[in-house]
Amino acid sequence: EAGALGQALELHESAAVLSLWLMVGTALVRIAALILNKYTGIIKIFAFILFFIGVISIARTGYYGGELVFKHAAGVQLDLGIDFNNLNNDQQLKKSDDEN
Repeated sequence: EAGALGQALELHESAAVLSLWLMVGTALVRIAALILNKYTGIIKIFAFILFFIGVISIARTGYYGGELVFKHAAGVQLDLGIDFNNLNNDQQLKKSDDEN
């Protein structure tokens, strides 16, 4: 897609991919540290910082997703109660009622 919506979708997708890899990286660091019995000190702090950055990244992704919905109406179906297929027929009926 082109334009502002396309840019917003791309930004949201990029943020989601970054969040995914941050959380996968965090999980791998923690699993490796636990398997090697090294989950102490600096590795514990590093895993927590990586996790915290991942949480911030997920919040950022959610923000971009909210912008998609509220700013660009992405994924929103509007039901205005108008049947566009019969719009001309309804207008003709109303016109004939007004004439009577």
